[in-house]
Amino acid sequence: MAMCYVQMYFSYLEPLADLTDEEVGRVVRAILKYGADKTIPDLPPSERMAFTFMKTNFDREAAAYDAKVEKKRENGKKGGAPVGNQNARKQKQPKQPKEEEKEEEEEETNKKEESSSSKEEGVVLTTTTTMTTLIESYEGAYGTATPVIRRSLGSYVESLGPELVSKVIEVTAQAGGQKWPYLAKSLEECKRKGMDLAAYEAEQIRRKVGYNARVDRPTPSGNDFLARPVRRPLRMKREDCSPCSIT
Repeated sequence: MAMCYVQMYFSYLEPLADLTDEEVGRVVRAILKYGADKTIPDLPPSERMAFTFMKTNFDREAAAYDAKVEKKRENGKKGGAPVGNQNARKQKQPKQPKEEEKEEEEEETNKKEESSSSKEEGVVLTTTTTMTTLIESYEGAYGTATPVIRRSLGSYVESLGPELVSKVIEVTAQAGGQKWPYLAKSLEECKRKGMDLAAYEAEQIRRKVGYNARVDRPTPSGNDFLARPVRRPLRMKREDCSPCSIT
């Protein structure tokens, strides 16, 4: 591929100094024509001298350009940079400590963002599934859940947890509850007392057996107070006491 340009040097001002603008224009056009198709124009002696000076520089530059192109073509056929080329000896420079720390921080931040995003998606999915299950349980026991009831159930799930709400629905349904106010009263009581699932189940057990029911232990406690009875000293009546001597 031949050169597609002609370089104009400041040194050309000297051979062009004695020419008029019209003559300079013809010389410049002539050198451009020569660079494009190697045509040598017919110029007057004064203009030919300037043209020859510029042509010599152009021929030297074109030869160097062609040699460079040919060298690159040969290197391309060999499939790599030539021996001695700076690119052939280029090695991966070790990263600076600050750059490594910055990359590690960015990588850690990306991991946290991905993990947080995954957790948020999982929470949304789990919450949606839980609410669907609770609404199905409610409708199976109490009937259709209106939008107001759905919002109220969602509020109780946030404050009490889905497990406790599900348990309250089950217990109140078994107790004969048929309307939302009955269930809402039980949920509100759990919320007021700050109950969790374990506390609610324990209270249900106490209600079934009674608050003062006797608890039989599977094994004795070991504190058998009848095994070692302590006899209290007998008190004597006043008349049985001997009279005190008066001195």
